[in-house]
Amino acid sequence: MDGVAAKNENLMVLAATNTPWRVDDALRRPGRFDRILFVPPPDIPACEAILRIHLRDLPAEKLELGKLAQLTDRFSGADLHAAVERASEKAIYQEMQTGRSTKLTQSLLVETIKEMRPSTNEWLETARSYAAYANRSGLYDDLVEFFEK
Repeated sequence: MDGVAAKNENLMVLAATNTPWRVDDALRRPGRFDRILFVPPPDIPACEAILRIHLRDLPAEKLELGKLAQLTDRFSGADLHAAVERASEKAIYQEMQTGRSTKLTQSLLVETIKEMRPSTNEWLETARSYAAYANRSGLYDDLVEFFEK
């Protein structure tokens, strides 16, 4: 960045924040962190892929991941991981109660997902306010576009 004495060709510095509206304007000047990229919650195909990753080593019946993914609007990757973990815990509990081997089932995962709320909701509502009321410079155009969908 500015004033660094060392050679910095072919160097890119990337930063992430959940509160871009709190980043000091001096850091967003050209040549510094002058671009903002909004990374939305995963879409349905991405949710399906994330679920596949988290389920790959677990004993499960044949699952319709596409149908499960459709139930996870605005879930983050961490939310999806938590859903699989909670459903696994339920399967283990069932196994302890019955004494029979239990696999993860579609219905167990559906039940678990329906009990959850996306952790992104609060952030998205805050972001919606910033996009609606503090976007004179176009800094949050990606957010505006996301909310218009």
